[in-house]
Amino acid sequence: MSQYTEQDLQNAIQDVISGMSTRKAAARWSIPRATIQHRINGKVPRKEAFESMQRLPAIQESHLVSWIIIQDHLGNPPTHEQVRKIASSLCRRNGDDHDVGKNWLQGFLKRNPEIKTLRGKRLDFERLNGASTYAIQSFFKLLTVKQINDN
Repeated sequence: MSQYTEQDLQNAIQDVISGMSTRKAAARWSIPRATIQHRINGKVPRKEAFESMQRLPAIQESHLVSWIIIQDHLGNPPTHEQVRKIASSLCRRNGDDHDVGKNWLQGFLKRNPEIKTLRGKRLDFERLNGASTYAIQSFFKLLTVKQINDN
């Protein structure tokens, strides 16, 4: 099955609305005909259909993503466990007494591809104790990053 974007699907729907047959639009945009027909008949996209089942609302997830990116820019990216704890505390704030599930993080990362995870690696002793004047000045220059100041 070929991959298509939401924009491709919207273009195919627009072609059908403009008078092109569903079969021709499906062939032109490489989208299954049934998918176009379902969307025209009012079926909602998968992402939207399951949004209400997510533990955190979309706005809170976007704030969490922003926080993770800012922490990464500061040179202190949060661990998976820290992200899970913060998400669980947000759930409790929303009136949900349960922590996020063991697979929540994988879904969160899949929904937010701008966040990447990297394997931790061992640091050399020299790097660990490499607090030079230049390194400290570089760190404080990071504090002037526009994205950090906007939040």
